[in-house]
Amino acid sequence: MGSLDEAIHGRRSIRSYTKKIPAQAQIEAIIKAGIWAPSGLNNQPWKFKVVQDPEIKKGLSVFTKYSGIITQAPVCICVFLNKE
Repeated sequence: MGSLDEAIHGRRSIRSYTKKIPAQAQIEAIIKAGIWAPSGLNNQPWKFKVVQDPEIKKGLSVFTKYSGIITQAPVCICVFLNKE
């Protein structure tokens, strides 16, 4: 079970970003991984939105204490919960 242990113990949060924008295929791969994440009764109560516009990121940043992370990242993937 080495690879699972390595994944868990080797996980790191990144809080500084380059200006390089990921390729569209990379962004889509991240979203696809999120879509395939398990959910209760497989109801998948989420929606994803890719945000790159600096003004929109600035507006979103006021909703978190991590505003600098949102405004500095070249791309943000917002995950919305559908509570219905």
